[in-house]
Amino acid sequence: MAEPVAGVLLAAGQGRRAGGPKALKTVDGQPWWRVQASAMVAELGCVVAVLHPDAWPEADGPLLGCIAVTGNPEAPQLASLQLGLALLPIGAALVLPIDCPWPGPAVAAALADLSAQTDALAVVPAVESHGQLRRGHPVWLSGPAVAAVLALDPATDRLDHWLAAQGDQVATVDVGEPAVLANFNADGVGR
Repeated sequence: MAEPVAGVLLAAGQGRRAGGPKALKTVDGQPWWRVQASAMVAELGCVVAVLHPDAWPEADGPLLGCIAVTGNPEAPQLASLQLGLALLPIGAALVLPIDCPWPGPAVAAALADLSAQTDALAVVPAVESHGQLRRGHPVWLSGPAVAAVLALDPATDRLDHWLAAQGDQVATVDVGEPAVLANFNADGVGR
């Protein structure tokens, strides 16, 4: 059986390449962070959203199942991740940066299935693209991985570097879903 999992939505950045905080871009009249968090809550039940200070949720009303916290937009992304992981009500996490759209329940299920079958620290979704199996988001972190990431130094470490250093302790699952490679900057999500 898979570990219980909560989501961590990383939405605290300045969004300099996007012309402003990506969390505040709108889709269907709602802030992008809220669209993302709502989709994640519907699947996972609980999400910790680390938000840009201007994206505070009270203006739009509370979002049930979402623990919102203000991140530092000038801090490295790992600092936001650690803030979110520290607030998890359960051990494992599905981590999604704001610039990667939530790919849906089938991807979450594929990650959960593989995590239940392996002792891997993390599980990463992938899809065939241009003749290569390319990794995407969200990333599943087991309880032990969450503890290890919390111990990293946000001034010098990064999640992607930590994952790469884990070698075969990071499992990859081909989810057959191109959405795992979608990116706000490259694909114009929310514009």
